Amino acid sequence: MNIKSQTLRILVVDDEKYIRELFTELLSKQECRVQTAGDGEEALSLLRKAQFDVMLSDVRMPRMDGFALLKAAKKAYPRLAVVMMTGFSQDYAIKEVVSLGAEGYLSKPFRCEEVLLVIRQAHEKAIARQTESAAATNLQEEIEAA
Repeated sequence: MNIKSQTLRILVVDDEKYIRELFTELLSKQECRVQTAGDGEEALSLLRKAQFDVMLSDVRMPRMDGFALLKAAKKAYPRLAVVMMTGFSQDYAIKEVVSLGAEGYLSKPFRCEEVLLVIRQAHEKAIARQTESAAATNLQEEIEAA
């Protein structure tokens, strides 16, 4: 399964090195440009330096957990598509990441096909939201100009 025809820039955030390496290998094969961070603070630093289309982040990490990262990233970069990952698939965690603005979530363990599908859907949701926002802004400007 291919993610899409354009090259996506993806930030993978997880405190477990082998998870970062797994995603780098999987997504590089899909011709994505991948960067990784070991925690939320490192991720925010990378977000300030480069533009990303999608961020995949673990929920449980040291220094700054995934919930805090999600809040900060969405506030500073509202166009960023975010997919949260957790080894704990309790309903409250899933509901919270969605309520905080995540476009998708993955429960560990996951299959490669599932990862690619969730990334593609999250990116498409973010693009649709941007298009709707731009259309609403244009309509508001037309109303004000009339």
